[in-house]
Amino acid sequence: TTYCSNFGRIVVPEIVGKFLFKLFLPLLVLSFVYLNISDIFFVNAVVIFLAFITLLMFVYAQFIQKIIFRLNVKKIKKYKWEMFSFMSFNSFQYLGSSLAFRIDAVMIPLLISMTANGFYTKMLFIASIIDLPIASIEKVAAPIISKSWKENNQKELNFIYKKSAINLVVVGVFMFLVVSLVLNDLFQISVNSESFKGGLLIFLILSIGKIFNMITGVNNSIITYSKYFKYNILFVIILALANTIGNYFFIQSH
Repeated sequence: TTYCSNFGRIVVPEIVGKFLFKLFLPLLVLSFVYLNISDIFFVNAVVIFLAFITLLMFVYAQFIQKIIFRLNVKKIKKYKWEMFSFMSFNSFQYLGSSLAFRIDAVMIPLLISMTANGFYTKMLFIASIIDLPIASIEKVAAPIISKSWKENNQKELNFIYKKSAINLVVVGVFMFLVVSLVLNDLFQISVNSESFKGGLLIFLILSIGKIFNMITGVNNSIITYSKYFKYNILFVIILALANTIGNYFFIQSH
C-alpha cells in the first residue's frame, strides 16, 4: 500500500488490503463457530487469503508502474549516511511515539486496577474511530510533501497543510457527533451496561485530543520529510514526559 500511495493511489489498496480482510475474517469466524470447520482449515484459509491479497496488490502495483527489482548500488553508496540517518531517527521516533501514546495503558493498572484499564481501553478504542481518516490522508499527502520539499515549493506545502487541516477537522467533528449520538445506545446493548458508567466523560476527553490532533493536519509528515526531521525525537520525548507526569497526577487525584 505504501508503494501505491507514492503515486496517489490508496482507494484500491485500502479496499483490497483492509476492507476485504475485515469482511473475510468475520465470515471465517462464523464458519468456525457454526459450521465446525477445523483449526487447520481456519489457519490455512487465513494464509491463503493473505497470499491472494499480496498477489492482488503486486499485480495492481505493477499496473501503476512496473516494479524493477534492481538495486542502484552507486546511489546507495552516495547517500548511505543520509539514508541511515533518516531511517534511524524515524525508527526511534516511531518507537518513541508508540510508547508515548501507550504509557497510559501501563500506568492505569499500576495506579488503579486492571479493571479500570480494561474500561479505559474500550473507550480509547471507540474514540480512535474519530481520527481514522488521518492515516489515509497522510498516505496521499506524503509523496506530494516530499516532492514539495525537494523543489522547495512552500506555496504547495502551505496549501496541503491548510487543506488537510480543514478536511480532517470537518470529518473529525462529524465522526465525533455520530459516535456521540449512538454511544449511549451502544452502552445499553452491551452485556454489562453498568460497567460503562462515566464512559461519556472519558470519551469526551479522548475525543478532544483526537480532534486537536486533526486540527494540526499533516504536520507530522511535513516535519518528517523536511530537514528538521531530527526534532521529531525531541518532540516525542517532551510528549512522553508530559504524558507520564500528567497521567501520574491526574490518575492519583482520581
